[in-house]
Amino acid sequence: MPQDFKESPAWKLSYEFVKEIYSITKSFPKEERYAMTSQIKRAAMSICLNLAEAHGRRTSKDFLNFVYISLGSCKETECLLMFAKDFNYISQFQFTQLNEKLDHVGRTLTSLRKSIEEEKD
Repeated sequence: MPQDFKESPAWKLSYEFVKEIYSITKSFPKEERYAMTSQIKRAAMSICLNLAEAHGRRTSKDFLNFVYISLGSCKETECLLMFAKDFNYISQFQFTQLNEKLDHVGRTLTSLRKSIEEEKD
């Protein structure tokens, strides 16, 4: 695991994903500002922030805990994207593109998790 979180491929992907979420939610209805808009931003950012925090931990067990939290935040973000699509806040095309990027983040996190678990064994 890289010492500097900014060198982590998973962190880099999640960081770019958060910027896309912030951009896309600008078009959400104003009445959603403190509801779905806020929630989806926080869920996406949680992926990135928990990865950064993982890199500040001393043990593999602590590191893994934050990776698992990031994976959970991926699922939360996925669910919120589904709502955004169903409520027509984003198009099917936008949903597909964002979901593919989120899936890539999740796969990268899963690979990171597996490599840390293998190091522990």
